[in-house]
Amino acid sequence: MVVNDGCKCKYHVWRPDIDIIRHEVTFKPINLDICCSCKLFSELGILCCHCLRILHVHCVSSIPNKYILKRWTKKVVEGRNVDIASVFYNGGVPSSIWAVEISMKFQRLIVCSQDNNVARQFCDEAVENARKNIEAEIGDVNIEEGAVSSSSGIVQDPSSRRSKGVGNKRSSSVIEKKYNATRGRKSAANKLASITKGPVQSLVLENISEIARDGYLVHPSSGGSQFVHFNKNVDID
Repeated sequence: MVVNDGCKCKYHVWRPDIDIIRHEVTFKPINLDICCSCKLFSELGILCCHCLRILHVHCVSSIPNKYILKRWTKKVVEGRNVDIASVFYNGGVPSSIWAVEISMKFQRLIVCSQDNNVARQFCDEAVENARKNIEAEIGDVNIEEGAVSSSSGIVQDPSSRRSKGVGNKRSSSVIEKKYNATRGRKSAANKLASITKGPVQSLVLENISEIARDGYLVHPSSGGSQFVHFNKNVDID
């Protein structure tokens, strides 16, 4: 506790072994008003552990109702159920459910009419009349997009169909282009290194053999930069 003027108390709350920053909690015992500098309640609607600790210190047995928001309780679900029931009671149906039901109805009509020319004509006329009425209500509707025309009445493949074995071609992204360019430069560098590596290694071996002659060179075990030369023809006792 850092302040206690009789009307409100201020506390600094932290965990000594974990927290580096201390939070200030202001508490009014008269009306159980509490707030914290971490602003968790104002942002999420949930009391933070600092406020809960101060309520526990003042022996508050339950969280005040004003700090229990409706959106975190079961009452929210009950309210949603009431809203949905009222929508159905008023004769309305959610758009997703209506789309599934009307699609199934049209599908049944189409399946039943596909083998009868007169029934198929009725379906075509019904679609055309429905399109005119809907366009008068919401504007132009294009229902011919993506359709495949067939004068023989046989279902054909779309014009954009790829031949068998041909893959899907797509444009390369900027990242892919940069990656390919970098990989090309790396491949060229490796190829150049492999070409020059052989002659350089042979030249180094020739120089070493000239220096060593009948002996050989040993890298120093100390930190010096001089190689140690041993002669094979000299006996070492």
